Amino acid sequence: MEVKEEGHPLEELVHLNEEERGLLSMKQDDPEGDDHALWSQMDDDSAERLLAEELERLSLVEHETIVFDVHGIDRGDQEDPTDVELRLQEMEVELQKIRRKQAYELAIYWEEAWIQDRSFRLQFLRCDRFRSSLAAQRMVRHFQVKQELFGGGPILARDILLRDLSPEDMVALQSGFFQILPIRDAAGRSIVSMVPMHLPDICSIKNIVSWVM
Repeated sequence: MEVKEEGHPLEELVHLNEEERGLLSMKQDDPEGDDHALWSQMDDDSAERLLAEELERLSLVEHETIVFDVHGIDRGDQEDPTDVELRLQEMEVELQKIRRKQAYELAIYWEEAWIQDRSFRLQFLRCDRFRSSLAAQRMVRHFQVKQELFGGGPILARDILLRDLSPEDMVALQSGFFQILPIRDAAGRSIVSMVPMHLPDICSIKNIVSWVM
């Protein structure tokens, strides 16, 4: 079977050498084959070459940002109070533009002051690097997921407590799957450790998300 030189999503992402094209051809001839076994045939040099090619396509600023984030280097970015207030105002405008936000509106019904709290909203803005539109969408999704997990009662407008968790949620929490280390990185950020092998079979993604929230 001939492998076409265009149209394959992986080939659009990186330039493959002859060895890697051969592996893609094998995969197309045997679509039910073991992906792990197939791609494990790529040697370390191939993986490093692909990574290097992707890094070369980054701008200097993008490359520096990734290196700093990975190594926990504090870039010394300071939040301008005036700009922060402006972004908070923009976020409110973006929230008003979103039409489908039933869970968000229900949370406001239960405790508007908690939803409007400056420090609470800043969490979403900082997560999306002060891009107001993205932060507003994230906040709406947050309440949608919270409603799916815990219902539409007053719990929407307060922090999740241990008493809110189901027995399965508690098993997941106590399994050691997800841990916050007692130390921080060089930038002062919390370090999270996840050990999948510690997660019991009876636990689902839903149980994990419940107590992470």
